[in-house]
Amino acid sequence: MKKKKPKIKTLTNKLWKIFSYYIRLRDCLRTTGKPTMGHCISCGRLYPIEKLQAGHFISGRQNANLFHEKGCHAQCIRCNIFLSGNVLEYMDAMIRLYGKKVVNELRKNNTKSLSFTIEYLEDKIIELDKIFNFEKKTIGIDDAGLGAGVFDSLLRNRQVR
Repeated sequence: MKKKKPKIKTLTNKLWKIFSYYIRLRDCLRTTGKPTMGHCISCGRLYPIEKLQAGHFISGRQNANLFHEKGCHAQCIRCNIFLSGNVLEYMDAMIRLYGKKVVNELRKNNTKSLSFTIEYLEDKIIELDKIFNFEKKTIGIDDAGLGAGVFDSLLRNRQVR
């Protein structure tokens, strides 16, 4: 029997789950040096990784910023949802991190609509998998509070947010 080709929506959802976890892990490591705790980019409060979300600097599920690494950061639910991104504090943090040039580029991307291809989505999933494997080796993530094999099972079982 011929193998069914994955649907774009299915791959987009899978990539988002992996990308979201990658963003939160990246920012936990950047802000605390630990894979289990991180600071919200907007309010600066400390949270466990499972209480953080991948919040976009510029919202919009159909634009070129959806999977842009500089346009997405760890945010608490209060800032991301209840304060609609807490955009003023987020912008201040973005300018400190990247400068006004990057902020302006992301703002320009907001008007660009992308149609993701199966190839793009599959390539991005493979790319993030390579990054995860590198991070695991670099920081010894199995010994960093997650427990042996938990990191792999998060991806395998798609238990990422």
